[in-house]
Formats: sequence, C-alpha cells, structure tokens
Amino acid sequence: MADVLAAQESYSRSQLWLRRAIHSAPGQQSEIVATDAFRRVRQANPLAVEVSFGLNPSSNVNSGNSNETISFAFLQGPFAELQFTVPPGERPLSGLEISLQTDLRYRIAESEKSRTSLEFGIYGRTYVMSESARKSAPEVTGESLSYGQVSMGILHQWQPVDSKSLYSASLTYSHDWAAGSPYRYELDGTIGTQFTLENDAALTVSGGVRYSHNFASETEVITYSLRGGWSRELANDDTVGVIGQMAKATAQATDLAYEEATLGVSYDFGELSVNNVSLGLDLMTSYTEKHRVYETSAFDPAGREDRISSLRFDVGFDNVDFYGFQPVVTFQARRTASSVDRFDTEGGQIGVNLRSSF
Repeated sequence: MADVLAAQESYSRSQLWLRRAIHSAPGQQSEIVATDAFRRVRQANPLAVEVSFGLNPSSNVNSGNSNETISFAFLQGPFAELQFTVPPGERPLSGLEISLQTDLRYRIAESEKSRTSLEFGIYGRTYVMSESARKSAPEVTGESLSYGQVSMGILHQWQPVDSKSLYSASLTYSHDWAAGSPYRYELDGTIGTQFTLENDAALTVSGGVRYSHNFASETEVITYSLRGGWSRELANDDTVGVIGQMAKATAQATDLAYEEATLGVSYDFGELSVNNVSLGLDLMTSYTEKHRVYETSAFDPAGREDRISSLRFDVGFDNVDFYGFQPVVTFQARRTASSVDRFDTEGGQIGVNLRSSF
C-alpha cells in the first residue's frame, strides 16, 4: 500500500503506512527495509510535518521573583533601605505546563544545488496550577499565563558551485498572543552558512535582524545578532559543541534596549552503555551563560545587568518506540541574577516530549 501511495505522489499517506509497517515489523530485517523506504519517501515528499507535545512540571511557571522582598535604587536618603514585600502572585508559582507545536514546511522549488520552502508554524501553551499556587495566588490562572504564536515564512538554502558549504536565508513573520489577547508581532530575517572542517568538525555562522512591536505598550525593538557554533565528533562517537552569540537591541523605552553576550557548551554522549552493554538510553547535556546589560532601567538610574544561567539534560529512551516515536525526558534549571533584585528568578522544569527515531 505504501508503494502504491508513493507512486501516486500521496507521500504523506505513504509515510503513515510505513510507520505502521515499522511498528509491526516481524523482524529486524523487515524493520530496516521499511525504515529505508520511509526515508526515501520523506526525501521525495515536498511537505514535511513536525508535531511535538510536551508535559512539563515546573517550580516557576510564571517566572516569579525569587526574593521575598525587594528595594528600589531610585529611592534616596532614609528611603533607600526600604524593603518592599513581593506580592504572592509575583513569587514563583508551581504547576504543569502543557504545550503543543506544529511546524509545516513545503518545498516549492528545488534544483541540484538549491531548495526553497514555505514554512508555517502554530505553537500554544497553557498551565495547570498546583494546589499551593492556587491557594497563595488564586488570581494567577493557567489562562492568564497562556501563550500562543502563529508564524509563516520562507526559507532558501543553496550550495555554491565548487563549494562544500551550505548557505541559508530566511524571513519569518510571527504573531503572538498572551492571555488570549494580541501581544506582539515580529519580523525576523537571518542568513547563515555551515562549513565542514577537518577532524570531523563543523562550523556554523549566522547573522540576523528582528523587528518587534508590542501592541499594549506600542513599543518597538530592533535586535541585531551574530551567532557562531563549533562542533566535533570525537573518536568515541560522542559530540562536543561550543556556541557564542552577540546581540544588541535598540529601543526608545526603558528596560528594552540592551547588549548581550552568550557562551554555551554542549556534550552529546550518544547511546549509553556499561561494559559494551547498551542501557537503552542516550544523553545530551548543555550549559549556557548569558550576560545582558540594559542601557536604562525604570528601577535603577545606573541601568541594569542580568546574568542568566541555564543547565539542561535530555535523556532519550531508545528501547521505547511507538510508531517510530521515542520519548525524551528533559531536566532544565534556569537562574537570573540581576543588579535590580526585582528581576531575580530561578526555577526548574521536567519535561516529556516525543521525537522521531528515524
């Protein structure tokens, strides 16, 4: 049936049949044959669909302040030492994040050295507040924290003649909603390239410009960024990576214009084993440090500096497979230490998502 559908150019239906064939394959050889066929059909299919669903318990769903009391630097004299209690609704609240994302990419043109695609995406998340959060801040609900986004864009990829480097350029428009109301729209343009280096290493470089307009405050922000990444596959098949980024946001409003530097490292352990016996797990970890300096702040005449640290572990379960999808459990911790204590936050999150195994 899958071959008939593929011959009729019903590629997406053919992929569904092949996923069923892989799931019910009587043996390893049959599974390999069906998997290879799936990859060929996916390559021929101009439409690519990615769907992800997440259930993520979090200790801080509202990005609440980690301090019980805060001070304000603009207060002078005897008022400078005054401490103000952070309201319960602005303190960290725990709950369950539920998210769903669908991304579509449709190839509209292709040649031996280039490819052009249209992209469309829908993302939404809401929350189920914990019992303790409902008691301490009943006014904060999953609906009030809900967020949604619709995006559309175009992507062009090409490889110059006599070059092994792949280049890409994209333009994306997105419209966001917060708590059910229009929040902002953005126009994002990027251009980048990827180089293959010696010793199984790769280098990526990209630059971007993003325009953002907030509906409620009528503020505008233009952000310029330059990003670089290096990765290398080691002799033991593990992969190590380093990323760096510089960004500058320009705006007329306070607490919106900033300069930012980011440095991160990652390590992919691949499939884990003990004494050459597979554990049925794979592990990837990453750590990122971000330093952000705001030119002006409504809370401190001297401006504001934030240090944002994040640590992440992704554990994949290779032996658990359902129609070609495997569960991935994510552990993530994030902390913001700010010179303005009103912006101090910290929290942890555990998430469960699905990924395609081929």
